[in-house]
Amino acid sequence: MEALHDMNISGYSEQSGGIFNQVKITGKGIINGEVKAKQIQVDGAGTFRRDVNAEEMSVNGICSIDGTVQFTRFRVHGSCDVKGSAVLEELTNKGKCLFDGNVKSDKIHSVGKLVVNGELEAEEFTSKGGFEVKGLLNAQLIDIRIGWDCYAEEIGGEEIRVKHEPLHLLTKANEWVNQLPFVKNSSKDKIWFGIGAGISRDWKWLNSHLSKTLKAKTIEGTTVNLEYTHADVVRGNHVVIGPGCKIEKVEYIDSLEVSPEATVLEKIKL
Repeated sequence: MEALHDMNISGYSEQSGGIFNQVKITGKGIINGEVKAKQIQVDGAGTFRRDVNAEEMSVNGICSIDGTVQFTRFRVHGSCDVKGSAVLEELTNKGKCLFDGNVKSDKIHSVGKLVVNGELEAEEFTSKGGFEVKGLLNAQLIDIRIGWDCYAEEIGGEEIRVKHEPLHLLTKANEWVNQLPFVKNSSKDKIWFGIGAGISRDWKWLNSHLSKTLKAKTIEGTTVNLEYTHADVVRGNHVVIGPGCKIEKVEYIDSLEVSPEATVLEKIKL
């Protein structure tokens, strides 16, 4: 069997496609044909005009793909736009990743910005940044830590966990406010009670208004645990509606817990 060749682009180059061992772009490269490779690495600016298939694809620069993609491992530390659909085993996004089509993957872990203009299906979906899914977000396990605004048209899964992950600046500022003597000791010292209570109350108001949220029309799962989520309908066997939530209707089978810091307009036991 003939050994596969490498393609290395370090300046500006426009190439045809083919089957390669490794494709590496450190300059600006345009590849007009379909590409199959064991490994593709984009450290500069790469444009792929057709479908791309690789065991491992990593983007540390800027990349655009006009066709469909199929990767075993897909790592994005820069920015990548995919015009077609994607079939992946594992996606790790620490930058900005945009898919115009549907995405199917075993495991997705995103701490950056993820945008899917179609539907997203996975076995495991975890996010600690922000995302936007125009269609259905469906996974067995969905674990969302809200760092920036998150949106999905519909969310479905076996276990759905949504937690509020405050911005680092707010976390540090909150620690500082709570350590102020007239806040920390306001319950012990009547002189400082009014001042401390006022500052604490105002800070909670500011923190709640700066907090990011997850928005969806429908959320459905066996076990659903939410914080800072705005939804029309939440449906599940075991449902917990935590602080910061605004839900129009909750439908539950076995159990329902609602935080005093949440708003639920209608509760229905199925």
